[in-house]
This record gives sequence, structure tokens and C-alpha cells, in this order.
Amino acid sequence: MRLRHSLRTSTLIVAAAGLLAAGCSSGHPSARESTSTTVGPSAVTPKQAANSLGRQMLDDAVLPAGARPSRAPAPNLLNEPGSVPAIGNLVYGHRLWTVNEDPRAVYRWLQVRGLRGFGRSMTSTGSNGGVPIWGVEFDLASNPPNITEAALEYGIISDASGHAVVRVDSVVGWAQPRPANEVVGAADKVVIVTVVHIDGSIGKRVVVTDPKVVQPIVRAFNQLRVSPPEGPHGCPPMGEHTVSYQVAFATSATAPPDVVASIGKCGNIGVTVKGRPAPGLGDFVNAGFGDAVAHVLGLSEPHFG
Repeated sequence: MRLRHSLRTSTLIVAAAGLLAAGCSSGHPSARESTSTTVGPSAVTPKQAANSLGRQMLDDAVLPAGARPSRAPAPNLLNEPGSVPAIGNLVYGHRLWTVNEDPRAVYRWLQVRGLRGFGRSMTSTGSNGGVPIWGVEFDLASNPPNITEAALEYGIISDASGHAVVRVDSVVGWAQPRPANEVVGAADKVVIVTVVHIDGSIGKRVVVTDPKVVQPIVRAFNQLRVSPPEGPHGCPPMGEHTVSYQVAFATSATAPPDVVASIGKCGNIGVTVKGRPAPGLGDFVNAGFGDAVAHVLGLSEPHFG
């Protein structure tokens, strides 16, 4: 689950506009294609991979023809990224550009142009102290291993001459690799799903033995990634009617479970392996795990309240 807090006053708008001019970009391969994490003594750490990805994203950023890099200090309204995910383990990079165009035109151009390998997740417009500001954010369509967040953000304002000043930020989050023992093996052919109320009482409990139902749940769980630490704006307090879901994987309906996953209301997944705590998982890549568990309980999606 992605939680973000805005650092500026902004209002979501509907994207619509025309192309201004032919775009320019670096000749580097796309960030999606060029970043990977290898295994072995020479492997880079997840944080190093995140920094490398952020630099590559900035290299791949597109801007209208005639855009020029600027070494001037960023204006006060562009002194930070437009939005920051509410998680820890984030690395940042930014570059400043000037464009001999009206800032609204640059804003519209970015919406139409897009970025290869990215999807646009948010556009914004607002003001600070009466000064207009525009923003466009692109999220990487498929994150590399151990990367939990990868966004390229454009902030746009007008300079004294009416031309655009553009700050481009890379915001990349990383997490530790998932331990090898934190996966469900082929011997576990039973899934037990239990609803747990906030007071600890047990609600509905379903034992699943049908391989056609068990296997999709196992696959979805095994594809999850380690969750990064929560940032300062994490999951809000739970209400009195909040429930969580416990998912146990075992060799039989009567055997002690090998792996137990607990799905909380903000999408975080606590895990124990043979009774011992394992790194928490986040549903950043594969929302299918929560959906598959909900299906077992006869729900269209997990319901926590």
C-alpha cells in the first residue's frame, strides 16, 4: 500500500492538453531496463541499487526542446520534492532546468509526453503565497528487486520573465532482501485463513485444501517483498471494529504451521517462520495476496473495519 503526504498545497486535476514541441532526453537506456541487483560477493546493496536507479531516472527525464540545466539554487517554492512516500529507506536526487516556455505549457506537455517505462500517477496544481505551482509525477511501472518505490517528480514555477523553472526529483525507496526461509515450500499444501478481531477474539476460520485455491495464495505470498520501515506518516490508529487476517501455511490441517502471515489494515504483513519473527512484508508489487485471502472468506477484497 502506498501512503504519501503532500508537501505543498495542491489539487488533483484532469490531465488534458496538446503537444508543444519535440521532446529531448538522454541517450541512456530506460531505468527499468538498466538497473538490476546481482547475487554473490560483488552484489550491490539495496541502498546502492536505489541510488543508482535514482541517477538513471534523472538521466532519462524528458523535457521540452530547448531545456537547459541550471546551476542556480532552487527557488524557495522548489526546494523539496512535491510529495514523499510515508515510508523509510528513501534516497533522493534532483536537477534544476530552465525552459523558454510558459510554465503551464510545460505542465501540459509533460502530461501528453509521458515517460517510457513509467506510468503517470498524479498531477497537481496550486499556489503558495499567491504564486502558482504545477506538478507531474511518474512512477516506475515495474520495480527492480528490493526497490519498493521509484518516482520521478516534476515541479514547475515561473521565473521573473514568465518562463518555466523545472525541478526534477527522483524519489526511490529500498528494502532488505527477503530471507530464503521466508517462503512457503512445496510440502505446505494447506492454507488456514482466520479473521482476528482487535480484542484478540477469533472470527471466521476457513481451512483450504484444494490445490487450485491453495497454490495461487502460495504464489502470491512468495512474490511479496520485505517492507521498508514506516515513515513519520505511517498507518493510522486502529478502530474498535478493526480486524486482521491470519494466514497459516502447513503440511496438513492438523500439523503446526511452518509460516504464518498476518495482514494488517494498512497492507503491512507480519510473518513468523516456525514460530520465530521474520521480516515484515509489504504488498507493494503483488496485491493478489490480499485479494486471494479475501476470496477464501467470501469477500471481494480485504475488509478491516
